[in-house]
Amino acid sequence: MTRTRVARTAGALLLTLALSTCSSDSSAGDTTTAADVLPAAVPPASAAPAGVLGIEPISQTRALTCATDRQTLELVLEAYFALNGTPPSDELSLVPDLLREPVQGWDLDAAGNVIPAAGGPCA
Repeated sequence: MTRTRVARTAGALLLTLALSTCSSDSSAGDTTTAADVLPAAVPPASAAPAGVLGIEPISQTRALTCATDRQTLELVLEAYFALNGTPPSDELSLVPDLLREPVQGWDLDAAGNVIPAAGGPCA
């Protein structure tokens, strides 16, 4: 059997099991209700912890992405220097051998230091 077929079969079995536990046939002596099987309702937005519905997670994600991109670029610069004995003249000289594409949000200055790109997401 292919993975798709196995997944469909497993899904069908789970659906059958879920539906059979929600049966309303009282003659079988089963007192299980849908509330016993289904998860509790999602709490209202007002019950969410602070920051969950705000922009804090988005800004944290951007900050982590910028930090990771900077570390990646610094590591690639070290590798370039180790391979060539000189720092790269610009970020494009790292592509495609060490980077697939230029790093968004970071550039190199004239001395080869990693700096935020003008107008970029990490500025």
